[in-house]
Amino acid sequence: MKLHIFDFDETLFYDANVEFGIVPGHYVPKFSPCGYEFANQFSNFLGSKGIQVSRQKGNACILDYDNYEKFRHNNQDTNFKHEIMNLKFRNGKSLSLMHFYDVNETNYLPLPAFEILKELFYDGDTCYILTARSKGPGCEQAINEMKKHGLNFPESRVVCCGTSKKGAHMNSILARHPEATEIEYYENSTVAIDDVTKIVRPDVDLLINKFMDDKVSNLGILEYSEYRSKIPSSVKSSRSKRGKFNAWSKMKKLSGLS
Repeated sequence: MKLHIFDFDETLFYDANVEFGIVPGHYVPKFSPCGYEFANQFSNFLGSKGIQVSRQKGNACILDYDNYEKFRHNNQDTNFKHEIMNLKFRNGKSLSLMHFYDVNETNYLPLPAFEILKELFYDGDTCYILTARSKGPGCEQAINEMKKHGLNFPESRVVCCGTSKKGAHMNSILARHPEATEIEYYENSTVAIDDVTKIVRPDVDLLINKFMDDKVSNLGILEYSEYRSKIPSSVKSSRSKRGKFNAWSKMKKLSGLS
């Protein structure tokens, strides 16, 4: 028997209204933003590369989905990376970038993997959603978004693991199906894939389908999809000429963390 297990965010759906923030900073030794003026300079640098910053929010440069994807694409170029690494703050320290996302009103749209899920589900295959969302509003939202797009997916097959790792939860799914010999796993996060690969029972064949490379490798301190619970206090409380940087509460609400 084969199980099909899908991640939700950035695998099945993405939020078209999401805004991505990039905070330039450095380590002293913890991450410290470079400040409003330097963020403005960094915004101009991105503009010179054809990456349009929607606005500046405190110490962060805010990009829409398309421009953040353009940043991801440019970041695959070695010369582009070197240009960023060579940008210096006034203390001469090398620049590091922190990534987060923010949203006011969600607009979830399906990704190609959602059509795969629908086809498998309506063909009678055994499918699960394994998401890092917390139980409650975040989980309910995922179910409702699938319903809006033509899939009445059973709540009993949606596993919300919150801040805990996915490997143990996948073994819990396997425990429901002792006859299962194979898992096909659809996921975008390298961290989740690595954990599942290490933890899942060795007698089960595991096939990984990785959808959408993780947002910005090398430069980002964290994958943005994990960023909800790990924003350093120096960024949460940083101030500038435009006032307090307050994306944290919105991200907690979006992800179901409270």
